[in-house]
Amino acid sequence: MYKKIKVIVIFSFITIGFILIILGFYFKEKQQNKKEDTFISKTDYDITLKDNPFFASKTLPSNHYYVAKLIDQVNITFDLTLNESYDYIITTTLKGYVNNDEIWQKDYPSLSGFFDRELKKKVSIDYETYVNLFKDFQNTYNLSLDGKVIVALKVISKDRKIYPLVEVEISIDDKIAFVVVNKLDNTFTEKGDNIYKILVIVGLSIIIIFLLIVFKKYPYPKDNFSSVLKRYADLIIKMPREPDIHNLNIIYLNSINDLISFAISYNAKILVYDNTFYIYNQQNCYIYKNFLE
Repeated sequence: MYKKIKVIVIFSFITIGFILIILGFYFKEKQQNKKEDTFISKTDYDITLKDNPFFASKTLPSNHYYVAKLIDQVNITFDLTLNESYDYIITTTLKGYVNNDEIWQKDYPSLSGFFDRELKKKVSIDYETYVNLFKDFQNTYNLSLDGKVIVALKVISKDRKIYPLVEVEISIDDKIAFVVVNKLDNTFTEKGDNIYKILVIVGLSIIIIFLLIVFKKYPYPKDNFSSVLKRYADLIIKMPREPDIHNLNIIYLNSINDLISFAISYNAKILVYDNTFYIYNQQNCYIYKNFLE
């Protein structure tokens, strides 16, 4: 009875292992079907001017050229809609170019937060501050560069990858400046949680561990089990109940041949109960379990 319970427990755990593996592949396919997230961007900006006698309005709308020396601030409104919730960061980077090849960049403090499907965030760029920083770099190294301030909105996926979705380019110039809003892509990859990997790994581990336990304790007999028993039938006595072995040292044998050898050596009988074979001497009990019979 005890042996049957052990067999049931072992095969139950192996079954659980297979179930976890199946669930793992189920979640993997489910996540693969949700890999892409599409976003809608209505990002826009306006320009706040310095006090001057030439413009009646203090603010100019988007999609124009601007007198660089009159720009006070570039006010960007990031307006984004996605299908899921994400962490986000807004980065500001000053870059220098020669013939459109980037040769220098410097990052400045960024904003970060969390949004649930919809994000509206306003960011104001002090234009003159970045113009002066750019000029300092050029003058320090006696360079003649084209400059831009790049303000980028990026989302962070569940697997902690960063995806830039919208970039606003602000040209650095002494005379005429312009601003361009770039929507980088309308989809991005979202891998989601790696729960399927955990389920598969745990399931495989359970199966391997319990198979090792089974075949370590109960190795498949290499001998022709039935023929050996028939040959030495006179040594075998079937018992109506399990022998009392509590006060003896228990030694497990790996094969039926080892069992027969011990029986002959000790001139002992082999007691059999529930496919388990016992040989006694004064202090020890030798046991062979025919697990697969």
